[in-house]
Amino acid sequence: MSFKSDFDEYISDFKKYPFWLKIVLGVMLLATVSSIASISDIFFNWKGFILEGLESYRKCINRPIRVVAENLGVIIPEKKVDELILLQLIYLPYIRMELLNFIKHKNLLILFIGALLIHIYLMYDILSGGINMFIFTPIYVIYIMIGSKKNELIKKHILRLYIPVLIGLFLVCLLAAINEGLTR
Repeated sequence: MSFKSDFDEYISDFKKYPFWLKIVLGVMLLATVSSIASISDIFFNWKGFILEGLESYRKCINRPIRVVAENLGVIIPEKKVDELILLQLIYLPYIRMELLNFIKHKNLLILFIGALLIHIYLMYDILSGGINMFIFTPIYVIYIMIGSKKNELIKKHILRLYIPVLIGLFLVCLLAAINEGLTR
């Protein structure tokens, strides 16, 4: 009901506005309507931008890593290279933080390494051969944040480091949903 009353008030006051303000409001209304109408074009442009970004990632990062690994006699599937890069992006800041604070926070380091080993074990699909366990990353994040009750300072550092990871994970899921909607 409040929207209707606001709209009615706007219409009744519109007659009192000066001519230049009516023109500005009309242009703003047209800009808003046209921007809403062109949102599908924006999504298609983003789809192309994201696709080009993924292709350049595959060409400049993924393929060279696989070539180097093959030269060393290790064959790594393309998906596993992506998973290993994601693991590095997620866990290297924490490993660095824990190595710098090893003497102070030995118990948290043990908890962190345990969670990391479980994550790596599940990532390599040892049991079922097809389940990608990166979907459980937020569970590890929350468990480590809640599990470190001994020192509030550690929780604040971990939270500060994990928020960008969770935001990135959320944005990837959001962009994947938009991409999926556009491909249908």
